[in-house]
Amino acid sequence: MHEKLDEEEASTGTKTGHVRWMLIVGTVAAVILLLGLAFGFGVSN
Repeated sequence: MHEKLDEEEASTGTKTGHVRWMLIVGTVAAVILLLGLAFGFGVSN
């Protein structure tokens, strides 16, 4: 499964890797925002 993904990324070039990196960064940013909001509500309450 992982080997096939690596082959696809290698064949399509850097565009797939760039999109994947954008998704990872977006996910991390969303998690940080959610944690920040949860922490803020916890402190205010």
